[in-house]
Amino acid sequence: MVSVQGRPAATLIMTMDPVARRLSSPWRSWLCVPILLLATACGDDTKPPTQPSPTPPTPTPPTTVTVTLGRLTQSPTGVGLVLATPFVFTAEGFTVSDGSALTYTWDFGDGSRQTGGASISHTYAGQGVFHVTLTVTTTVGVSANATVGDVTVVAVTGRWGLQDATGAFLLRSSAINQNGTAVAGDDTALNCRFAITGSVVAPRGIALTWTREQRDCAGRSLPVTIGFTGVVNEGAGGFLGTLDTGVQARLVPCGNFPCG
Repeated sequence: MVSVQGRPAATLIMTMDPVARRLSSPWRSWLCVPILLLATACGDDTKPPTQPSPTPPTPTPPTTVTVTLGRLTQSPTGVGLVLATPFVFTAEGFTVSDGSALTYTWDFGDGSRQTGGASISHTYAGQGVFHVTLTVTTTVGVSANATVGDVTVVAVTGRWGLQDATGAFLLRSSAINQNGTAVAGDDTALNCRFAITGSVVAPRGIALTWTREQRDCAGRSLPVTIGFTGVVNEGAGGFLGTLDTGVQARLVPCGNFPCG
């Protein structure tokens, strides 16, 4: 519809000649090619949209490893003898929270240390009162300590008296000296001289022999040889045992002077 100023609107009808229509068809095809190409090149992006990076998981805090202390025991619990008594120390009830293994390091209080298991043996080379410290260590280095004491160890060096079952003294002044596990000395009281030989015996024993010359001890009915074996007895004091005749006897400490 075309409107001319001052005139009524008239309808304009456009017609295309058949020849022109035939000529226009190839151009229409040619015009469509770039349009299709443009649609292909400029169409929607076929790549998937970029996804946001996942949030990293919150790190788990490290587990705290703890050691639960148990108790220490020793055997024997009484007095031990230098170089004769093997003390056995045992750790019981020590645990670690993660179930890992424990390393046991023992300090015996005499300057020696040893790494071993939950039970260990130690023989002291000198006398004294010792405290034993155990350090348990986990595989990640967590450690804990426990101590047992007092571990008492004595040498038999000193002056001793030998009593029979009635308490009468057979020998009153036996001065002996311990050198390693060997024991030697003499008894010269009452005009008798006995030479003493013997040794300390594991775990807490002693074996002694007194021997005199035939002409010594005039007027005294003492045998030429007296033998005694006994073990430490804290209740009785000294060593409780028997003579070589089978009679019960006791070896008691005298101090600095003859017994009795």
